[in-house]
Amino acid sequence: MRFRFRWGLTRTHDEFEQYINTKQFVANRLNEMYAQGLQAGQALRNILLDPGTRRAYDNLDAAESAYTRAMSGLRGVAEGTPLAAQSAEFWLSRSSHGERPQLKRMQSSNSMP
Repeated sequence: MRFRFRWGLTRTHDEFEQYINTKQFVANRLNEMYAQGLQAGQALRNILLDPGTRRAYDNLDAAESAYTRAMSGLRGVAEGTPLAAQSAEFWLSRSSHGERPQLKRMQSSNSMP
């Protein structure tokens, strides 16, 4: 009886650890990617509203950097899972884009042409 109890605890521990190290980690990274995508959209909106503000450009760079970090961490953990198979095309296209061109700072003007 003691052996079964110990085996059950060990198995439960291993399955929980597997869950935390894969599924929960993947969920956290996907949430981070989503949040950084929202931040990038907000930064782009701010660039369009006031192109002369340096902070908007910095926010866009920070969001893109955080998104890329979250994605690269996700790729390593998701390898061999159904998520990796479904996301392979996305990751391939994302990596083939390379560096995005630097946005040129535009002069803010209050008058319309």
